[in-house]
Amino acid sequence: MKFFDHPNKWFMAKFDRHEPIIQDHTGMNIAKTCKRKYFYRIVLGFTPRQEKYQTVFDFGTAYHKLKEVLRRTGNIGEAIQAASRLPILSPSPVKKFHYLTKAALMKAAHVANEQWEKDQEQKKIKLIPDMIEQPLNVQLPDGSFVGGRLDAGVEWMGQIWDEDDKTSSKDEEGFASQKAVDDQTTRYIYMLTKLHGDDIGGIIFNVLHHNYTEKNGLKMWLNKVTFQRTDRQLKEWEREQIHFNKELALARESDIWVKEEHNCAWCPFMWVCKQSNEAAQMAKLESDFKLQPWDFEKVEQGGE
Repeated sequence: MKFFDHPNKWFMAKFDRHEPIIQDHTGMNIAKTCKRKYFYRIVLGFTPRQEKYQTVFDFGTAYHKLKEVLRRTGNIGEAIQAASRLPILSPSPVKKFHYLTKAALMKAAHVANEQWEKDQEQKKIKLIPDMIEQPLNVQLPDGSFVGGRLDAGVEWMGQIWDEDDKTSSKDEEGFASQKAVDDQTTRYIYMLTKLHGDDIGGIIFNVLHHNYTEKNGLKMWLNKVTFQRTDRQLKEWEREQIHFNKELALARESDIWVKEEHNCAWCPFMWVCKQSNEAAQMAKLESDFKLQPWDFEKVEQGGE
């Protein structure tokens, strides 16, 4: 993987820089949230040793692996074996998600396999084998690169669609409202359109919803949500991305990564920023975080 050059290192200069030249959805979301957080996570490559929502991330990663192997083999047994090898932190640091365990993963496998068999029987959505877990990267007019990784490409209604697996505790309306304006939705349609032209339909979010109550126990169900984009919307996204690239280039050139204090309350790096001087901040990063440079092509770093 190639990284951006940082010739004017001034802040935390002793640390190596690992900022990928290909910019993906996760990195850009972090940068839009707070450039200082982007500096810590994407530029320096530090990540919490354990996330507050680690169990949620672990469950999402295991479910993604299950769906990947199910698509490749059509065998739910092999898919369960592959997913079961991945850890799921238990008990969850957040009590709300105490139910996301290996037993819940088995229930998710049953729900996913039922949908898989139904899709295979109806033959309305056709899997494109070469587009399973396919990394993408596309060059923008300013010479920069954007990238991502497909969960799967499928043919539906005579067009190519991105089929993206998600797990969510939100209800169907809440999830759809979020993704209607989400960067990932437009980013992936943009990249596929650049690679495949007018044959692109849009994106299908294949959502595993999960909900637990003391009265009803654990409920899981799948719901498909689709989005499309007009040429004008894709052009607007392209222009905004190029504009934001200029902001990041300025931060890179000056080595100034501005904090967005209104987002500090839920940021895992808040305690780094609260240290009284740069040396203490670097010591906090080295003691409380691990070095794991971001690489969007590694499925193990994903999970939602």
